[in-house]
Amino acid sequence: MGCPHMWRRGTSGIDIDLRRVDIDQCPLESGSKQLNIFAGTDKCKKTTTECVPVPGLGFRRGSYRCHCRRGFYFPNTTAPARYYNGSDIEEEYEKHLSMQSSLYSTASGFECMPCAEGCDACDDGSPCVAALNWVVRTTIFALACLVISCLPIIVWFTIKYGHVRVVRAASPALLRVIVLGALLIYCTTLVMYARPSVLTCTARVWLREVGFCLTYGALMLKTWRARHIQSIEPYNASALLIYCTTLVMYARPSVLTCTARVWLREVGFCLTYGALMLKTWRISVIFQVRSAKAVKISDMYLLRRIGIIVGVACVLLVIRTLVAPPAVIVGRTKDNLKAYLCNSDWWDHSFTTRKYLG
Repeated sequence: MGCPHMWRRGTSGIDIDLRRVDIDQCPLESGSKQLNIFAGTDKCKKTTTECVPVPGLGFRRGSYRCHCRRGFYFPNTTAPARYYNGSDIEEEYEKHLSMQSSLYSTASGFECMPCAEGCDACDDGSPCVAALNWVVRTTIFALACLVISCLPIIVWFTIKYGHVRVVRAASPALLRVIVLGALLIYCTTLVMYARPSVLTCTARVWLREVGFCLTYGALMLKTWRARHIQSIEPYNASALLIYCTTLVMYARPSVLTCTARVWLREVGFCLTYGALMLKTWRISVIFQVRSAKAVKISDMYLLRRIGIIVGVACVLLVIRTLVAPPAVIVGRTKDNLKAYLCNSDWWDHSFTTRKYLG
């Protein structure tokens, strides 16, 4: 009789000291292929903080810190360590799950505060943007509005008393063109009242150039002709455009206000000084006539000339708006605070040169 086979059974084990194994609960970087089952289990408030792992703490929860994200700062600005400990957050989170009173449940618990407007990064809530002097801006804005409010009265006066000899001799139609140009130029102040933007910077150029063409174009035409006129044509708007440049720049500059300021200034200038130039030209033509035949230069003829001046200015403004629209730049004060401004480039310099040459 044979002996049965004897089976020997046993167990073996391996002991691993997990106290020396770190847990990384922070999210993996984008594109990382690392295998980490604990990744993304941190309890940092994702909106204002980000997880930073702390090595050497062993196999336990909370081996991380919640640092403030860029654009936020730690609420306790006097604290030597400006971050939240992961162990404290994990403890409060357990209370939160147990429906107990927990700091994690509060709106500001373990959150960072947003930096002041215009700050890319900060250590506290100090401003990074220069504060606008609203008293001065509002005063200028109010004065511009006061002048603009008087322009319709001037237009009404030229219409109401257009039959009076003195008013007719002053060319009421061209007077109204000057008012229109002044309106555009003053509107450049209005569009720049707010924060500069591409739109406001572009508007500033258009208002300035068209207003200049209307105002000084009408003044030139008024001087160019020296006869009594009977017709009443739309006219004194150049001053209105010029004054609007002040109104649009009342608030903080923006693209809209910078654009509006340019348009109001240029169109208002063209209207105002175009009218002045044509008036001067008309007077000179009349007084230079050597024959007995009367020289008649009608208001409509002068208005067509102003239209050409304004049209050329508008074409240049359209090209400038499409090719290189005004932009808002960030300047620095002596205190290193940011200030939003409408940029000035060679387009603005060329418009200024054109005015002097004109």
